[in-house]
Amino acid sequence: MYKNRHSKTQIKVSKQLGWAPATLGLYLSGKRELTNAHGLQLANLFDCDIRRLLPGMHMQTREYPVAFTVSGNPSPQPVKKIRRTDKSRAVWCDVDIWIEGAALAVPAGTTIIVQPPEYVQNDPLWPTMNKRYWLIQSKTRNARIVLSAEKPKVKRGETLWHLEGTLFV
Repeated sequence: MYKNRHSKTQIKVSKQLGWAPATLGLYLSGKRELTNAHGLQLANLFDCDIRRLLPGMHMQTREYPVAFTVSGNPSPQPVKKIRRTDKSRAVWCDVDIWIEGAALAVPAGTTIIVQPPEYVQNDPLWPTMNKRYWLIQSKTRNARIVLSAEKPKVKRGETLWHLEGTLFV
């Protein structure tokens, strides 16, 4: 049905998602249970509600009208949809946090919205930067932010979060 509507085969969809074709085939045949991370990738690709693929997953979709682009070029869509899971968390920056790999800091007074790394979203209409921002929470020292294309390794006692947004309020 999707193939007829969007002119995409399982192989094309698999390549677009960066999966082995067999992985998608196992999900479609029901021989493998769909993981939350893969379900989110499929929902983003198909632009459908995650609950159609994973009924137990709680997601919110916020829509923001696109007022303009910085370059003045047309926007790829009039609305930017941002999907959030019930795993989203707010982190209050009570001190400045310098970003490793960048020459800037997130100032104190900022709220950072984070999610576990398995919920990293890729929207084909809104290409993401090559590098992503990661927050590493430590039980023994201040949290730190890393700018990296790859998911950073964490030590025992640390938790990795993916930065979804910041509120400079």
